[in-house]
Amino acid sequence: MAPPQLTDAPQSSTPQEWLSTLPGELCAQDTDLLGRVQLNCSDRGLMSVPQALSPNTEVLILSHNSLTSVSLSSLKDLPQLRNLDLSNNQIAHFQADYRLPLERLDLSHNKLSVIPRLSSLARLEGLQLASNAISALSDQAFGGLGNLKDLNLQDNQIEDISGHAFDPLVQLKFLSLSSNRIQVLPPGSMDSLTGLETLDLSHNRISLISEDLVKKSLELVDLSLSGNRIQGLPNGVFDGLDTLRFLSLSSNQISLLPELLLKHLDLAGLDLSRNRLTTIPQGFFEGKNLSFVFLHSNRWHCDCTVQYLTSWSAENNGNVYTERDIPDPKGFVCASPPELQGTPVVRFPARQLCQVLFTRSLLLIYPTLTETRHRDRSGV
Repeated sequence: MAPPQLTDAPQSSTPQEWLSTLPGELCAQDTDLLGRVQLNCSDRGLMSVPQALSPNTEVLILSHNSLTSVSLSSLKDLPQLRNLDLSNNQIAHFQADYRLPLERLDLSHNKLSVIPRLSSLARLEGLQLASNAISALSDQAFGGLGNLKDLNLQDNQIEDISGHAFDPLVQLKFLSLSSNRIQVLPPGSMDSLTGLETLDLSHNRISLISEDLVKKSLELVDLSLSGNRIQGLPNGVFDGLDTLRFLSLSSNQISLLPELLLKHLDLAGLDLSRNRLTTIPQGFFEGKNLSFVFLHSNRWHCDCTVQYLTSWSAENNGNVYTERDIPDPKGFVCASPPELQGTPVVRFPARQLCQVLFTRSLLLIYPTLTETRHRDRSGV
């Protein structure tokens, strides 16, 4: 039977009802930036995968439709399919029941509650699972995906991560677990990710960071731990990460930083904003060539203990950024004592004030030369 034509649609049908039966040639066909044949069937109210699609399709976009269940066997006539975009549907069930040469699969913004079994997709390099309802990562979650390089699991409901969930992902470069419910990562769970370059653990419920969290990710460049419940960090927790360039610890509950936290790091950017810091250890930034640092929205206590931070921020005024992402050392201010609240830390006259206080303390401890001679003469 010939595929239905536009005029075959029943007069009583709504556009959404008959669009799901449109033949492939009515989807927009063109080539992507890599010169691959691309078929765009997005935003058509589709409730099932359309049939009679062009067999030389390499990129298929089915996003923003009403799909609830998809199996790869429905695409078996697309032997050259490399990229499949199923994002922004209502998919609760996905079956990789047919071997396709897929390299990228986008299942973000759907209703998946578990990681689909994808072991038949051995060539997969990119997997998007953001904004679903996934709550756990089992040992078998990523079995057979040894070529995967990019994995996005942000904005799910993940609480439980098996200690061996990531073991198959030996080629992984990018991993986002942000905006989940993670409280703890099992010891050694990241050990197989030796080539990882970007790790995003932001906006979870992590309170403790183990010393071996990313010890074996020796190619890590970008690490985000912002938006968690971290109160303190072990000294040397980032030692060995020679390639780390960007570290975000913002929006936690950190009140004290280890003096040697940055000693073995060659960072370009550091975000310490929105914590509970009152001061910075003496020499904390020593020898560091940071391009940008965020220090705003802390509890800086402006007394003599902040003298090092005042001097450092004055010397590096073009590298201290505000929450508006512009360089301005006046953007982080004293929170106490009350009479100095709101005063830019960089303008706090720490050197002069502390010198005066130091001199006064000496006078209280040691008598003046005149007083000493007077006492000697009087025999007192």
